Amino acid sequence: MPYKRPMTEKVLFKKYEYAYDEYYDCYICPNNEILSYSTTDKSGYKLYKSNPKICKNCPMRE
Repeated sequence: MPYKRPMTEKVLFKKYEYAYDEYYDCYICPNNEILSYSTTDKSGYKLYKSNPKICKNCPMRE
């Protein structure tokens, strides 16, 4: 079989476009909205989540 690139889902923003605020332990998206700490997964990675109501009306989604 020939080589085929992995098909990944299309993401709105790249990881490097988010800014981390060490003092408040949160990330800030390019639209200046906060992604708060949610939980830590089994691998030890911290997960940050945004408010879906805010993201639903984001002007940068278009």
